[in-house]
Amino acid sequence: MEAGIQQRKKCVDLLHHLGPKLARRNGVDELVPACIPRMGCCCGNEKQGGEEKKFQLHGLQKYAPLAKNRKSFIVSDSMNAHLARLLQRAPALAPCLEDIQNAYEAMRCSLAGGGKLLICGNGGSGADAEHWAGELLKGFGSKRPIGGELLQKLGPELAGQLQGALPMIPLTGFVGLSTAWQNDCNPDYVYAQLVLGLGKPGDTLIGISTSGNSKNVALALETANKLGLRTVALTGAGGGKAAQLAQTSIRVPSCETYLIQEFHLPVYHTLCLMLEDAFFPAA
Repeated sequence: MEAGIQQRKKCVDLLHHLGPKLARRNGVDELVPACIPRMGCCCGNEKQGGEEKKFQLHGLQKYAPLAKNRKSFIVSDSMNAHLARLLQRAPALAPCLEDIQNAYEAMRCSLAGGGKLLICGNGGSGADAEHWAGELLKGFGSKRPIGGELLQKLGPELAGQLQGALPMIPLTGFVGLSTAWQNDCNPDYVYAQLVLGLGKPGDTLIGISTSGNSKNVALALETANKLGLRTVALTGAGGGKAAQLAQTSIRVPSCETYLIQEFHLPVYHTLCLMLEDAFFPAA
């Protein structure tokens, strides 16, 4: 286990540790899923790199691996409960919490202003884009019953069969346009073309790329920036071109593609829960 931890630490430029005095969140006792890599999943004290680290799996966590220029994130009682639960399940994501919060704010501002979310990726990241959109376009943690003015417009029978939705468009789904573009134009620009056609100032584009160097994702982010959209990148530790272009980048602590993808899932599920709470608080 220690060898695995050391190997992951070498390949990432993010330093994985928990901030001091992590506050216990009442009622949160989920075990960390086996598929999520954990940094220092142990109790008691150990020596690593000449410095002591202390861990407690549940309750009050104290300290995690120490290193130069470490990025600290302090969890307090005012911290979003979903972020706190994410930290409980995947402590290695501690250095990403601030960026996750910033991504949430960008998405929330777009939706609150009447805008929408666009999302793109390739392969497994494209499947994650579709998955993420599906969680926002219907109920996720709650049923999101229709109420208020919308209930009056739809009527009780129709509204009773529907759920509140947050608009996110996966750019992976335009088969006709995508195949035509690949046949007639430079395929690297297919997502950029969709951003041009669908994006409006104030919207948010999320680009998912495990390496951060997917050309079509990077070009979409560049186009979005120039058109006045907010931009978020979800990548691996290296960040790549996508992290350089995005206004907010969430770089999860791994360089292995499958591990990056395993980190991405709880990150975007947490963002879905945070947005759902913001827009459907009584659901």
